[in-house]
Amino acid sequence: MKILFITVPYHAGVVEVAGKWVPLYMVTLAGACRAAGFECHIYDAMTKGVGMAEVERQIRDLQPDVVAVSMITSTTPDAIEVLRSVRRLCPAAVTIAGGIHASFMYDEIMAHEFIDYVVIGEGEKTLVELLLSLQGGEPKMVSGLALRDADGSVKLTPPRPLLTNLDNMPMAWDLLDWQDYTYFIIPGSRLGAVAFSRGCTYSCRFCSQHKFWGQWRARSPEDLMREIISLYEEFQVNVILFTDDYPTPERQRWERLLDLLI
Repeated sequence: MKILFITVPYHAGVVEVAGKWVPLYMVTLAGACRAAGFECHIYDAMTKGVGMAEVERQIRDLQPDVVAVSMITSTTPDAIEVLRSVRRLCPAAVTIAGGIHASFMYDEIMAHEFIDYVVIGEGEKTLVELLLSLQGGEPKMVSGLALRDADGSVKLTPPRPLLTNLDNMPMAWDLLDWQDYTYFIIPGSRLGAVAFSRGCTYSCRFCSQHKFWGQWRARSPEDLMREIISLYEEFQVNVILFTDDYPTPERQRWERLLDLLI
């Protein structure tokens, strides 16, 4: 099965004013799927600055078996248009939505008949199990999904337990066009991104992150340092963005990382 991950052709100056950002979530998901034996591709339409015509050309040329997109609220209209195009250009392809907006608003997203599944919350295990089930299993047995029942109604499968170990996750860094990623403040730089932790220890009412990620969980400093060294040595990354909501609640763990960086 060929899996195509697409960042939607959404563009906003406030997001793109300082640099071209790595789609870390897709690198993580593609890494998990590839480790399970699937052929994966990433098309970062947002970073490439392209529109729907270029996205459709990519879909038409690759003819994927599965297309997956991620949604935040502002990108949802464009993500829906991407999946609508998939159904028109590759009628047999399975369409999957994920991300924070789709996870909370799955009923709204599944109202579009050309969207087959929504992955709720963390996607590494859910997406792999869904792909395996599409090869002959039963998607209704996969935890962490929104899908359609036989009568067309939308139903949720049981919630997916949170990942308890974030170390040694397979990452598909080689699927990126690295020349696209740069930090504008440093001409000629190559910009990467890492996540030391997921979630937050607080539960502020205005913020959705604690509801999406659940409890705060962190990688070992040694595992993160290994990834930073790999990004530098293999892909010449010399600027690193930390994507954490709150990387420092455990002082000893954070100081250990700083010592390793030094």
